[in-house]
Amino acid sequence: MTFVGELAEAQTSFGCDIPRAEECIARLQAQYDSVISQQPRQDVDQLEILCLGTIKGNRLTECVLEATQTCDWTQPWVAGQQWEELHRDIQALCETVCPGYPERIRNASLCAHGIQFEDADRGHFNSFCRSLSSSMHCARRMEMGCSFSMTRFLTELLPPNIDGMRQVCEKGCNDIDRVMNKARNCTATYDIERAPRWGNQLLRCRYYFGLMDCLRRAEGMERCINLEELFTRVNYNFSSYVYEQRQICGATTTGLSRILMSFLVVICGAIYTR
Repeated sequence: MTFVGELAEAQTSFGCDIPRAEECIARLQAQYDSVISQQPRQDVDQLEILCLGTIKGNRLTECVLEATQTCDWTQPWVAGQQWEELHRDIQALCETVCPGYPERIRNASLCAHGIQFEDADRGHFNSFCRSLSSSMHCARRMEMGCSFSMTRFLTELLPPNIDGMRQVCEKGCNDIDRVMNKARNCTATYDIERAPRWGNQLLRCRYYFGLMDCLRRAEGMERCINLEELFTRVNYNFSSYVYEQRQICGATTTGLSRILMSFLVVICGAIYTR
């Protein structure tokens, strides 16, 4: 079905806003013109984003769809024809850089079926990372004769947190599960669900610095990953806790200033609780 056909078929409550649709079409046209103006050396990053939009959609295509879902398509619409022509122009440009790119992207998306997300949910990162690596390798096989990164397309089609988890997998740890167990020991000792979040600032910062110190000591034995980064990427509660406490206690940087801060927190806390 053509884009005009898809627009004509949709019937929801967004209304018919032709000026808004025309504005979004013009903005997409400007993106296309910007890429074209760079020939013969287009910015591949911009081009990949433009081409992925023809498969996945983006905020501009969604804007046009929403703005025209209840329009009367029995009447001719000049911008609708422009929309069709622009879509064809983008597809043709993408084909010159990556022949058969829609099929390649669809095939690359099938590689995601082998990713063991449930293992990551259970904290079994070794098996999750192996499955993710295998899926990325599967996607790379679609790149022969194509200038695009199929692993990027695959990442874009997956859940939003997958890129962060991929970075965790590629840190070089031989045994991420062992690293995670050490980190869990820290979060068991310093349970963020029971951490002081209000009231005495000294006690809150002492608890926070204690957790950070524990993670630093554990990661020092592994030397392959930042445990704070790992937990921030895979645990939203931890991420929000760290962000919140940093606003109060400051970043847990290394060096003399941090040591002095920790020392003062402990000493002042002890004086306060006497």
